[in-house]
Amino acid sequence: DGGGGGAAAAAGGGIVVRRPASGWPTDSSAPGRLRLAEEEAQREGACEWTVHTVACLLDNYCYVLVDRSGGPDAADRPVALVDPSDPTAVLAALSDLSRDHYGGAALRPVAILTTHKHWDHAAGNVPLREKFGRSLRVYGGEVDAVSGCTHPLRDGDEVRVG
Repeated sequence: DGGGGGAAAAAGGGIVVRRPASGWPTDSSAPGRLRLAEEEAQREGACEWTVHTVACLLDNYCYVLVDRSGGPDAADRPVALVDPSDPTAVLAALSDLSRDHYGGAALRPVAILTTHKHWDHAAGNVPLREKFGRSLRVYGGEVDAVSGCTHPLRDGDEVRVG
């Protein structure tokens, strides 16, 4: 996003996500920009989360942000999902990621961050909330009418996950 926004590790664990005033990255460079934000946080010694990219639909991505603040042996890891447009792909990815990267630890979605209301970004919000329960928070722009949004956001709002 060119600085001044994006995701960053929170003091005391968890993830703080700041929605840039310009919006979330939605073009093909988004995976690289999210990866750069993670690498920058790691260089600063503050990163306790990992971003995984999940292919959805024909040309979209969901991002799975895994909170690693519980240490390497945590049995349960809070997760934030960004633009989970294909709930089937997201559920399969959570299972695969748990097995392949986290020793079978439960990856527990606690928040969905939706960049904008288009179906190819928000189509998984309602089915995933039905799957994981009412405690799964769904964030979206307050003027954007995001499907399933439970927590509307304004520019500059911060979201704490984990």
